[in-house]
Amino acid sequence: MASIGVVGAGIMGLSAAVAIQQRLPAAHVTIMAESFTVDTTSDGAGGLFVPNAPDTDVSLIRKWGKEGARHFFNLAFSEDSSEAGVYLSHGYELSTKPLEQLPIELEFALSHRRLNPEELKRFQPYYKDGFHFTTVIVEGRKYLPWITARFREKGGHMENRRVQSFDELCGRFDVVVNCSGLGSIKLVPDPLLKPLRGQVIRVHAPWIKFFVRTDNNVYILPSSENVAIGSTKEADECDVTPNPDVSKQLFERALARVRAIKGAKTLWEWVGLRPYRCPPRVESEIRRTADGRPIKIVHNYGHGSFGISLSWGTGVHVAQMVSDLLHASPKL
Repeated sequence: MASIGVVGAGIMGLSAAVAIQQRLPAAHVTIMAESFTVDTTSDGAGGLFVPNAPDTDVSLIRKWGKEGARHFFNLAFSEDSSEAGVYLSHGYELSTKPLEQLPIELEFALSHRRLNPEELKRFQPYYKDGFHFTTVIVEGRKYLPWITARFREKGGHMENRRVQSFDELCGRFDVVVNCSGLGSIKLVPDPLLKPLRGQVIRVHAPWIKFFVRTDNNVYILPSSENVAIGSTKEADECDVTPNPDVSKQLFERALARVRAIKGAKTLWEWVGLRPYRCPPRVESEIRRTADGRPIKIVHNYGHGSFGISLSWGTGVHVAQMVSDLLHASPKL
């Protein structure tokens, strides 16, 4: 029986672990992390399914996007939709400049159409082009507990520990899957990986039934219990304390563009540090420990603001690479 160790219990680690269980049902899979569910960045994210990745081959984005779309749309139409916090939603993709082609994120939408001039007037003078589309929203606060339960049901184990070196896992696992997010800065180490600070406010606005996503970092995303308004993207900023002035700016900026949110009451503020790498690292390697032993590793981190969108697609890719490594001879 193969033994697989997954480092990290955010949405990337959980998705990879469950995908491995599906592909290799006889494998023994263990997730190791310092933080679980409500303590992870995935838990507070907006959750709109719009798969993309910077500086990444389009064929890979499409591979990940198609797998993710299959998974999340099937879930949204299933009896698990409410418990998992995955449901259909419709809204707008808006651009400050004319769009020459369909954004790749919209290739995976359930449906999409270009906005006509009359519709665009509602968003002027800020936006000059856009699409209406239907996708899913994934609520991290519900989805993470749901996928954790699926992992446990399939016999998975969770271990509360900090992994400081891959060397300490050599001999215990046949393959190690690295989904440690920002932990990879030191664990790998990887100088290309950076924290990308994002601040979001959650408001009470039950009349808002549509989302808005823009190319200048303004979004309005309704969930089952509240509406997320965001966001910021601050590279190399690590302070997770919400800034009240930023929250005020986020709301005022969104209100100027979508007047319908007037009257919304702020519930709470949230800050997350997204692990950002250009491109995200989804690849395998065989490295040697300090004493010369080979260790098989699959890396899966650096997805930035597309973490939820890419989680299942990259998880399936990781499972494929784990299977390949299990049948490969160590060569260095």
